[in-house]
Amino acid sequence: TATTTTRILGVGSDATREEAKASANEVVNAMEAEMRKSIVTVLARGRLEEGAVVQSVTSPAGVKLTIAVMSVDRAAANGGRLTVPIINDGGGFAPSMEITASVLESISADGPVIMAAGVTSKEQVRTLMAATGDNAPIISGAPLALSLFDSESRPLSIQHLREPILIKISG
Repeated sequence: TATTTTRILGVGSDATREEAKASANEVVNAMEAEMRKSIVTVLARGRLEEGAVVQSVTSPAGVKLTIAVMSVDRAAANGGRLTVPIINDGGGFAPSMEITASVLESISADGPVIMAAGVTSKEQVRTLMAATGDNAPIISGAPLALSLFDSESRPLSIQHLREPILIKISG
């Protein structure tokens, strides 16, 4: 319908834009919830050891995720940084995340940092694009959702980093 098309394209009234933003927030919250559930499940099984251990899991909702447990000590022993490959089952790109020991130290709560990453679905992309409005850039690929958590699967606050966390995409 015309209404659906209007909402997908992000064109319309302020009310429609607010609905689109609310939908986008739901997408983000749902993805984070899936990441947290997956982390809790993996940690409960005792399948991850501290270090740069990477594992591909399927969340309860069927989302393919990469889970990695990273530690300051492991990064320091690896020349001060860790490079974590992000497993991508359905795309033509091979992303990875690079993080330094000093960044891990600044965001960790005296324990490991757990990364969860996954590629968003086409439906999630449409929802996110609708929230950005008419002048937003067009997303040409599948966006990567990446979150960092503590050992209790609580999201970590990342503000004012002295060094960047690098996301590398090769394809």
